[in-house]
Amino acid sequence: MNQRNLSISTLLICFFQSAWSINFHVLGDFGQFPTDPSQAANYPNYKVADLMNKAASVTAIDFIISTGDNFYSNPDGLETLDDPRLDVMFNYTFKRPNIEVPWYLILGNHDCYAPDITLQTQVHTKYAQWNMPDTYYTKVVPLESGKSALFIYLNGCVLTAKDPDSDEKDDLKKYHFDAASMYDGQKSWLIDQLTKYENDSTIAWRTVVI
Repeated sequence: MNQRNLSISTLLICFFQSAWSINFHVLGDFGQFPTDPSQAANYPNYKVADLMNKAASVTAIDFIISTGDNFYSNPDGLETLDDPRLDVMFNYTFKRPNIEVPWYLILGNHDCYAPDITLQTQVHTKYAQWNMPDTYYTKVVPLESGKSALFIYLNGCVLTAKDPDSDEKDDLKKYHFDAASMYDGQKSWLIDQLTKYENDSTIAWRTVVI
């Protein structure tokens, strides 16, 4: 197998031991999957899934957050809902008894090169664990205390194209959209969301996923 080096972001397990507790795993830069399920165990993300499953056997998790780069190379991004890598992801690599929980995902720079980045917002129609209702969105999670946790998920494609230090700005403009032109819209929306929940006493935790 000709496999390039793959760096998977550090797995984070967040525990808050109180009536306001919420437990989840965070990972990113994990999206290199084979199209052949028999090869799944040869990829680094398979070993990460093993560790996640073992950790979740000790303390159960409520969900998984992806910080993007859900699909790497051949091609970058997702081009069809029939992509066999989706099947490998959910039915092989991450099919473990302790981590079959909802996923909440955002787009990373590698996801931006697909012909239609909004395709990832439709994956839930085939795989119920996948949650990305829009390219940026909010999720309010109820806690046992009666409080809630707020998660604000941002579109990484927009941020990549706007970043003055990014070497991908011009590359992205050659594709299907100019993400930089979408930056102001997302920024305005983010400010609105933060303002909306700023004084909401029912929100115990506020997290922006980027």
